[in-house]
Amino acid sequence: MDSRVTMVAAVTMVAAGVGLAEIRLRRRRPRTAHGRYADWVHPGGLLAGPMRALANSRVARAVCEVFPVPAMGAARRPAPRRGRAALTRWEVSFSA
Repeated sequence: MDSRVTMVAAVTMVAAGVGLAEIRLRRRRPRTAHGRYADWVHPGGLLAGPMRALANSRVARAVCEVFPVPAMGAARRPAPRRGRAALTRWEVSFSA
């Protein structure tokens, strides 16, 4: 019984902390019509409400900001050439 009370207390404290962080982040990062902080609207369905709440959560965005943004396919540079053709004239003279 004691472990259940402890678990409920821990979940309540985490929920309160996330709620306070959400309020603070909403003050620091206001909504915009376009761009990064614009509201996302789910097209509809059974999970529209929870998905919209998660997508528009400032806490979830702040947590996910620590991950690097993947590069787009067209933005990648081609792989460097290998072999003697890739060496400069100076490197060729000293590699022989």
